[in-house]
Amino acid sequence: MRRPGVPDFGVIGAGIVGLATAYALAERGASVRVYESGVPGNRHRRSAAHWQRRR
Repeated sequence: MRRPGVPDFGVIGAGIVGLATAYALAERGASVRVYESGVPGNRHRRSAAHWQRRR
């Protein structure tokens, strides 16, 4: 049972991974709230790109 104003999911971080996750959940009908301490998309973090190989 959904409560008004309470999202199904909370996503921490509005970087590329967080926003892609929130978008995918919303596309499937879930209500989503994204939490970000700074300005969304304003800076990139190493954690989102840790899989990239150093050259």
